[in-house]
Amino acid sequence: MNPKSITPAEIAAAMKMTERQLWTFTRNFEKLFKPTREIMIGSKKRAIDAPRDSAKKKLKLLHKWFFEKKLFHPSAHGGVRHRSCFTSAQQHLGKKFVWTRDASDCYPSITPEMFFYELKRIGFRQDTATLLTRLCTVRGSIPQGSPVSNDAINLYFWRIDQFLKSLSGANDLSYSRVADDFVLSGYKKYLGDNILLRLEGMLQQFGIQINDKKRRKSGFQNRSNPQLVHSIRVDLRRGTKISQEHRTKIIDLANSYEAACKRVQPSSLEPIAHKRQQLIGYLHYSRQADLSPIKHLKSKIQNGDRRVSRILKNLHISAFKGKWWLVSSKRNEPRRLKSIWMKRLEAN
Repeated sequence: MNPKSITPAEIAAAMKMTERQLWTFTRNFEKLFKPTREIMIGSKKRAIDAPRDSAKKKLKLLHKWFFEKKLFHPSAHGGVRHRSCFTSAQQHLGKKFVWTRDASDCYPSITPEMFFYELKRIGFRQDTATLLTRLCTVRGSIPQGSPVSNDAINLYFWRIDQFLKSLSGANDLSYSRVADDFVLSGYKKYLGDNILLRLEGMLQQFGIQINDKKRRKSGFQNRSNPQLVHSIRVDLRRGTKISQEHRTKIIDLANSYEAACKRVQPSSLEPIAHKRQQLIGYLHYSRQADLSPIKHLKSKIQNGDRRVSRILKNLHISAFKGKWWLVSSKRNEPRRLKSIWMKRLEAN
């Protein structure tokens, strides 16, 4: 990473704008975002600030540029192409001890002033730091919902990543980070304990609070229980494995999908298609683990798909390209098929 050489003109070119257009773009930045909305993620409410379509396209170009310029630390696995929570977890396979620290309300805690200060500390020019701060923060913080939110977090924590990577490497420990989730592992408890104390001190200096509930629950893990990193088991020598909690949830959903397909009705087509969409997401998630219920998941999806297709065929109702579950910005196949099915029932 060579931040000193980066200019506003280079960023503008990456976003397919002139430099003047880009500065104008940032002056009206808040208007380019949708109103803040709150959604439940797990048991917690999160404020989501998503850009409008025109701004989203430009910010996706900026996200691509961040990756091409390698503006992230090698220890960062969140928001980086070809990396994920699984590649992070793999760094800690088979270690005797695992330490984790999760930041509390990380994104809303980082103000534009704090972000600008960090950009300057890692070597960005004044004008470049100003421009990136305008592009990566909105409404007083790093937004959750922007294509460049993870890029901003990776820049903000770059100095911490560098410090922990150097310190852990010198002490035969492994370190990685996904967004605001910091992980350390190794074989000597006193070394890990000391480094974690220094991490907590640095986070405090960076204006970030530790999630005490998660620290008490899984802040330190030995081999007496399954070791979890980003909810992925890392205590098995054969490789990463989805946690039992996630595994149970995925299998229950797959069984529920298959059962729902067997008793499909016009009114249930859309809910079943939504359930299938969830399963496909879990399928992509599961296949990243070395050990996962992916065969069971595929089997349940295929059985359910065939069941609904057979019922529609018997009713002489044809789905677009055989994909009765297809929902996109241009097409809602379950809704269309439901309408046809209802008309057939009314006619009879």
